[in-house]
Order: sequence, then C-alpha cells, then structure tokens
Amino acid sequence: MRKFLRIFQALVVVIGSALAWIYFHPSPERVIRGHMDLLQKNLSVKPGEGNFARVAAINRILTVFAPNVQINTEGMPHISETISGHAELQQALFAARTQLQGEVKFYEVHIVVGPEQTNAVVNFTAAARLANQPEPYSQDLKARFQKIENKWLIVRVDPIGAKDTAQ
Repeated sequence: MRKFLRIFQALVVVIGSALAWIYFHPSPERVIRGHMDLLQKNLSVKPGEGNFARVAAINRILTVFAPNVQINTEGMPHISETISGHAELQQALFAARTQLQGEVKFYEVHIVVGPEQTNAVVNFTAAARLANQPEPYSQDLKARFQKIENKWLIVRVDPIGAKDTAQ
C-alpha cells in the first residue's frame, strides 16, 4: 500500500509540474489568441460608455501593439492614410470608436507561428456595425506579430489583398 501511495504522489507531482509549466509558459498560439480576444473585447463599444472607460479600453488595446506599429488602411472606410506608431494609432482608435456601434467580432482566426518562434501571422475577418450603416462592415485582415522583449506584439496590419508594402 505504501508503494502505491508513493507512486501516486510522484505521479501527482509530475502532472502538477507539467500543468504549472504549461500555465506559466503558454504556447505562442495561446498568447496570440489571448491578444486577439483582448482586442475584440476592447474595440467593442458598450452602450452608455463613459470617457474613462473609453480611454481605459484604448490603453488596453495599445498594449498589444509594438510602439512602431504600421497599419495599412488601404480600402478601409473613413481612413485615408497609413497609421504609424502608438500616437497615431491612439488617435485613430478614438476616431474609430465614434463610428462603431456595439460589438466588434473576429471570425476565421488563423494563427501561423514561424519556425523560429519569434514571429507569427494571423489572418482573420473583423466585423462591426458602423454608425448609420444598416449592414455590418467586415474586412479581411492580416496581422503580423513579433516577439519583442519576450512579448508578442503586433508590428503590422494589412488588409488581405492589399499591396504588401512591408520591407
């Protein structure tokens, strides 16, 4: 009986250690999917949302983007130029949230992590209802993530099908 108890205890320790390792060292796909969920949640506009909540949501969004992020806005409504860096992104987010109504949803999220585990590409469809539009607007997008200082951050976003100007 004692031998069985020791084997059981060892098994519990091994399984517990493995689960702790997985929890504290999540896969890149899991981290990136968490970032996409954070973006989806914080891009969504809640009815009666106040200014403090709006600023807090935008600040949470910015934590997912690299400071030198580039967003190609080709073909996107109400945006005429490429967005570069956190300051321009913050301004664009404030403007975009005035046009959004309700939830932003991401569909068909496909994550492909590079073999060196330092970069990833996420293809997805973003859908949202815009002010004064009867039908939801959707856009197919490609987000490029890079592991910077041990954090997965978005460094570039392009509409799928747009000319790729990344270098």
